[in-house]
Amino acid sequence: MTVTPGKMGEGLKAYLVKKETGNRFSEVVPLLVFERVTDGIAMIILALGGTFFFRQSILFFVFASFLVVGFIIFIYAKDFVVNLIKRFEARFFHIKILDFAVVFFENSQKLLTAPNLAIAVFLGLTAWSLEGISLFLLVNQICVETCHGMSLQGLFYSLFIFSFSSIAGFLVLIPGGVGVAEGSITSFLMLFFKMNLPSAIFITLIFRFVTLWFGVSLGLIFLLRTLRKNHKA
Repeated sequence: MTVTPGKMGEGLKAYLVKKETGNRFSEVVPLLVFERVTDGIAMIILALGGTFFFRQSILFFVFASFLVVGFIIFIYAKDFVVNLIKRFEARFFHIKILDFAVVFFENSQKLLTAPNLAIAVFLGLTAWSLEGISLFLLVNQICVETCHGMSLQGLFYSLFIFSFSSIAGFLVLIPGGVGVAEGSITSFLMLFFKMNLPSAIFITLIFRFVTLWFGVSLGLIFLLRTLRKNHKA
């Protein structure tokens, strides 16, 4: 679902979970939103070390943090938002979204608790840091003498590059952030590690293949198996 146009895959994910579990759509959507919020928090944390070395990016991460905090405030402003929806429905009575909104807010508030956030962010940090480390290892295989080597600064750079590029790719509606993420990774590799353009492009393509496209390939395999199984049934 990562590479679907305009993030439409998020809606399809909700439909597939709904079909599998039997839950209502309004009960499933908060799970997917919660997943994105905790992923965003994890990536912002991972990128903090890199912002120390590249301070021009601070405004970008302030904006990303504002979106996360704004969503959490929105969820806990349930009464205010529900009252607005009631007034909206009173004026446009043919639009029935109040029931959906009430269930959405109730389930979102159950998810957005301190223990749930702590566990989800910890898992996100663990998973996404492995992708940042994979970029770090690729860099050290390509440029040994001219780069920072196996230094802590090089690791911070790699985590920052991956996190920044992922957030930038997510904020646009291009499937999988294709083009935006690659351009960002290539530019930062040249900036931080003093690589030439061909080396930076090569590492970027390998990195995206073993992370994004490997995951997409696995997803397609299991999707085809599921469709075949349902067709036989």
